[in-house]
Amino acid sequence: MSELADPNHRSRVAALRREKMHGHLLETGLLLVSRQGAEGFSIDDVVKQAQVARGTFYKYFSNPADLVRAVALQLADEVRMAVNAQVRLQTDPALRAAMGMRGVLRLVRACPELGAFIIRAGWPVSEPSHAFFNTVAPNIDEGQASGRFRISHREIALSLIGGLTVGAIHSMLTQELPDDFPEGVAQTLLAGLGLADSAELARQPMWQPPFPQTGLLGRLSALCGPK
Repeated sequence: MSELADPNHRSRVAALRREKMHGHLLETGLLLVSRQGAEGFSIDDVVKQAQVARGTFYKYFSNPADLVRAVALQLADEVRMAVNAQVRLQTDPALRAAMGMRGVLRLVRACPELGAFIIRAGWPVSEPSHAFFNTVAPNIDEGQASGRFRISHREIALSLIGGLTVGAIHSMLTQELPDDFPEGVAQTLLAGLGLADSAELARQPMWQPPFPQTGLLGRLSALCGPK
């Protein structure tokens, strides 16, 4: 049987095409929000920029707001992966928590547009199924089991991390803040988790998480300008 006649081959090709088109529409949404704002464009703007039929848009999204949210969640997941490259090297769950928070906030400081997208998505608080929780929750469990984190329930810790992340990003987008603001937020997080050495841990050396050269983060990095 030839590849063209193989139904599994045809299914794989169709799936790859759908994935490619979905990525193309996400990138289009990213560009339009960066140029016109989250509520400044229409479906017509999307199909014109993407050079696709209007029906193609509806195969993936119901309206521009759905597209904006999908862009924001994809960006948030790419942020998680970029920050986790350094966090996972740490053996102390407290250091993982502190460096994770600092890494996210440093990326937002380097590219405020990223923070605006994350805020629009309501991430991470409104997405309990998001990969963010699959990364953070096991670290909380480890910290509790070892006695490192003195907090009564995992959900309290998740709420603390999520609320601090969103609140800190919002502050960074609306105010002039000191250079060590991410470290201050990390210290507050660790103190909330019951760490007596929160000040020292929150200021351990770490490198600036790099913006990937691919994906939506890579494209957004180019829009933000030199880092």
